[in-house]
Amino acid sequence: MKYTTAAALLLANVSAEDMLVTFDGAKGSTFTFAELNDPVMGGESTGTWTLNQDEGFGIFDGEVVDVPKLSAPGFIKAAASGHFNDVSADIDGDLVLMVRTTTPEYAGFRVTMAAGAASAAYSCGAGSSLPFSGGCYKAKFSLKDTDSTDF
Repeated sequence: MKYTTAAALLLANVSAEDMLVTFDGAKGSTFTFAELNDPVMGGESTGTWTLNQDEGFGIFDGEVVDVPKLSAPGFIKAAASGHFNDVSADIDGDLVLMVRTTTPEYAGFRVTMAAGAASAAYSCGAGSSLPFSGGCYKAKFSLKDTDSTDF
């Protein structure tokens, strides 16, 4: 399934110190994202990550297809590493994603965060089942069909 997702920002609350990710160049919340295509057993999913600096959002565009040898869906992801703001004081609050998509019917959207792990990729790769791999948090999310300019 081909889809395009644009993310305006990722935040825990509305105060500036609680911003996790923005795409506006702000110090402490702007990170370099990279896209990863499905590397598993001949996966054929593809994608791109670009930044619209003028309007302050990232664009994750791609196509998720079945891995031929597995007859199961592959994946693509966009990720950033760095020292993110500490929002642990907001643990009982909400994580707000400002996102829009051209394919709201897609059921595979996920948000993942890792904390306190030596390697986020290692921590999340095996679902926290490997030694020293705790601290990976994943959640599914869905999107409503909205105007293509609404986040």
